Amino acid sequence: MKKVIFCVLFVFATKSVFCLNFVEYGDTRTNPDRHLAVVTQFSKDNPELVIHTGDLWDGYTQSQFLNIITSQANIKALLYANKFLVARGNHESESAVLAFTPSIVLNKSILYSFKEGECFFVCMGYDPGLNNTYLLTQLSSLEAQTSTWKIVYAHKPVYSTGSHGADGITSEGTSVVNFRALCDSFGVNLYFSGHDHIYERTKLIYKGMVVDTSNNIPNSKKGTIYIVDGCGGAPTYPMSQTPPFWRKIGLSGVDNYGFIQSNKDSLVCTIKSNNGTVLDRFVFYNSTTKNIISTAQNKDLKILEIKIKDIKLSFVLFPSKFSTIKIYSVSGKLLTKNSFSLIEKNINMIDLSNISSLTRGVYLVELLNDKKIYTKTIVLK
Repeated sequence: MKKVIFCVLFVFATKSVFCLNFVEYGDTRTNPDRHLAVVTQFSKDNPELVIHTGDLWDGYTQSQFLNIITSQANIKALLYANKFLVARGNHESESAVLAFTPSIVLNKSILYSFKEGECFFVCMGYDPGLNNTYLLTQLSSLEAQTSTWKIVYAHKPVYSTGSHGADGITSEGTSVVNFRALCDSFGVNLYFSGHDHIYERTKLIYKGMVVDTSNNIPNSKKGTIYIVDGCGGAPTYPMSQTPPFWRKIGLSGVDNYGFIQSNKDSLVCTIKSNNGTVLDRFVFYNSTTKNIISTAQNKDLKILEIKIKDIKLSFVLFPSKFSTIKIYSVSGKLLTKNSFSLIEKNINMIDLSNISSLTRGVYLVELLNDKKIYTKTIVLK
C-alpha cells in the first residue's frame, strides 16, 4: 500500500466550534421570487449573521422584502436580533434604510462596524471611497487590531468587469487609491460588494498587484480579495469575457450567495447557487497556528481521537451519529469516489487510496448526519 507521511494541522470548522458562520449576498431588487429562493437556500446553512451589500427591494415593496426575510424561521430570528445587516444600495434612500423596522443597520447609522467571533466587520455604505477617514478610524480600533480576520463591505465594487465596472467605487482624486491603501495597511482580508449583478473574485491584491493566485492563502501574506456578488435575485448582468490580470473567477447568470465559516485558524468562503451547488471556494488560513491536533467538545460533538495512518484518515467520534463522510478540494471538487459510511462503532474512516496526489494545501472534510453537515478544514503543511 502506498505510504504517505504528513505534517498535518487540523482546523475544526464545525458549526459548533466555528467562531462565526455567516452569509453575504446582495442586489435582491426586482424579482421577489428569486430573492426568496436564495434566502430559502442559505437558511439551510443556518448562519449566525447575514450581511447584504445593498439594492434591497426596488421593484417590490418593503413589506414583501420583510416577508421574504421572515419566511425562514432562523433568518427571521437573525433579523429580529439585529443580525441581518445591510449596506445601502443606489436603489434605496438612506432614510428608507434607517427607517426600516426591525433595524437592518447598527447604531442608527449607514456606516457601522462590529466584531463577531474572530471577525471584524466594517460597513461602508453605498460608496466606500467617500468615507476613508471613517474606515481608518475603525481599522485602527482595538477591536479590529485584536481580530484575526477583517472584512469590509459596501455596495460599489473596487474591481469589476460588469456593466457598472467603470463607475463603481468613486475614482475622482485619490479616493480609490486611499481605500485600497487602507485595506493594504490594516490587513483587510475580504471586501464584499454588489452593484454589478455578477459574481467576480480577484486574486490576492496588494498595492494594486497580484501577490497570490491560489485558493489556499496564509494569513501572513499581505493582500485583500475583492468580491462582487450582486446575484441575490436582481436581473443578472453580462461581464467581460476577456479576464483582466486581477480576476481569479467570474460568473454571470447564476443567482448565488456566499457562506463563510470562520474561526481563529481559518476563514472558508464558499459561493453557492440558489440550489446549493458550490460555484467557488477558497480559504484563508492562519499560518501561525501550531502543528497540533485540537479537540472540540460540546453538546453536539466530541472528538476523542484523530489519526492518520498509511493513507486512512479516521475520526473517533461520540456520539456516533454520522452517516457519510466526503472529502473535497478547496475548489469544491469531490476527491473521494464514494461517500464513506460508519464502519465500526464510534469510528468514521476515509480511505484516501483513490486520491492520486494529496499535496500541501487545504482540504475540506464533510461529516453528514440526518440533520446537520459538519465541515472540517484540514491544512497539510
